[in-house]
Amino acid sequence: MENQKNDLEGIIWEKVKSLDKRIWVVLFSTVIWGTFAHGIALFNKYSIHDDSNALFGIGSTYTSGRWMLAILGKLYKIFFGGSYYSLPLFNGFISILCIAFSIYLIINLLDIKSMGLCIAITGILVSFPVITGLFGYMFTAPYYMIALLLAVGGVWIVSKKTNVLCFLVGVLLMSCSIGIYQAFIPVMMSLALLCFIFKLTTETSDKLKDLIIAGVYLSGAVISGVLLYFLINKFILAYKGISLTNYKNINTMGKEPISVYLSRIPCAVYRFFVPKNIGSYTSMFPFRIRHFYIIILLFIAILSLYIIIKVFRKNIFRGVLLTLSVLMLPLTFNFIFIMCGEGIYTLMLYGQAMLFVYLVLLINIFEFPKLNITRAVYGFGTTLLLFLSFSYCRYANMNYLKAEYEQQRMISYFTVLVTQIKSVEGYQDEMPVCYINSRNKEDLTLKELSGFESFYVKPYMNIKKDINDYVWTKFMNNWCAFSPETVDEEDFVDLPEVIDMPYYPDDGSIKIINDTVVVKFGPVGEE
Repeated sequence: MENQKNDLEGIIWEKVKSLDKRIWVVLFSTVIWGTFAHGIALFNKYSIHDDSNALFGIGSTYTSGRWMLAILGKLYKIFFGGSYYSLPLFNGFISILCIAFSIYLIINLLDIKSMGLCIAITGILVSFPVITGLFGYMFTAPYYMIALLLAVGGVWIVSKKTNVLCFLVGVLLMSCSIGIYQAFIPVMMSLALLCFIFKLTTETSDKLKDLIIAGVYLSGAVISGVLLYFLINKFILAYKGISLTNYKNINTMGKEPISVYLSRIPCAVYRFFVPKNIGSYTSMFPFRIRHFYIIILLFIAILSLYIIIKVFRKNIFRGVLLTLSVLMLPLTFNFIFIMCGEGIYTLMLYGQAMLFVYLVLLINIFEFPKLNITRAVYGFGTTLLLFLSFSYCRYANMNYLKAEYEQQRMISYFTVLVTQIKSVEGYQDEMPVCYINSRNKEDLTLKELSGFESFYVKPYMNIKKDINDYVWTKFMNNWCAFSPETVDEEDFVDLPEVIDMPYYPDDGSIKIINDTVVVKFGPVGEE
């Protein structure tokens, strides 16, 4: 028995030793980069905006077209039992592991051999502002990162094997990814296009038929994944007798005229060459990172041109395909702007991170007759990516610092509000509360800290937006233990004594009227 146990351990150890070394490089570097960038969010609890509302949930599912998210939620309860919980360390660590496996599949798919490039691209993909924003929605973070892994895994499977079974499995995985979060469509599109570019620059077959089949196969897989998603979604909605919400135009996704999507192409291209800097929820390249982004675009343009010319010299048709593929990249990276048009925010922009994957691919396949030039390109590109990784880690920490102050200031604000409500003359514990114009709170003494005013990663907004957020009563209950019975403001807004009341926090803005505590935040009838 002991010998069998030793034999089994030996077999397992041999299998572990035979694994691709890049797995361990990516895994360890992801954990290190992830802790460096997101350690504050992993070891503290920030629950603002949606997280206050979904502290024990997973977010909107069927009505947002996220049927796979609902399925994952059910599997989670079956496996663990109990309720859902927005767990910082547990959910965050699962998310980071999913990112690590996703990165390895990308590296394996594009055959990135350099350990330096592996570490550099890992740093960017794990610290990109999308992940920083996602960790503000910790209740759903692991599910979204499972969606990323499914998106990458689907492309990986259809790229590795060109047979019917792999095609069907890959399409199903991509469909499930979209069924968790639709914003990963640009990621799978970009990765499929990068795979095709990799094939054009590295494979030796010059047959026109082979090249066309490869392109049609990859694009067909992605399109099939999207179509399967819509088919399953339509079936589930009909089965449950529900319809999609109009949030972020989810109910019109894929239904608008083709002219509408075509009209959004200039915006997608413009945002590629002129990205938002700071002061916007679509800013993925803040502060000095924006300047380095411009340098990267120039660097990519030079490398792309060199490789295109090199391919043209070998085969004209292959060169034409490569040129067209490279020109399409800005559209795939920014395809979310074509999908949605407006209402785009932080979590929807992970496709933009694929630009750095393209840079890594270019550096990896770049060869110049003079070895010193090749080494210079590798050294410059790797150094640039590592610097950006550190910059993104710093930016992530800045946002978590902002979240810390925002949350504490909100707790302080609502603690004072609760104290004043309970201190009003005649207050009794069983009295309901009526909030008048609660989304229009104003307080001249409540000012944003100057160092946080210039950058935004949703959900880390600003104190004035936070206290007026739609979940402010949930936040007050979660952090200040105050959740009284509330009555509709319509029952009180027309009363003369309410009309004459000043606005909170002025004296007299809280009164007991008809055995109800009335708190007036703003002009009656205005939101």
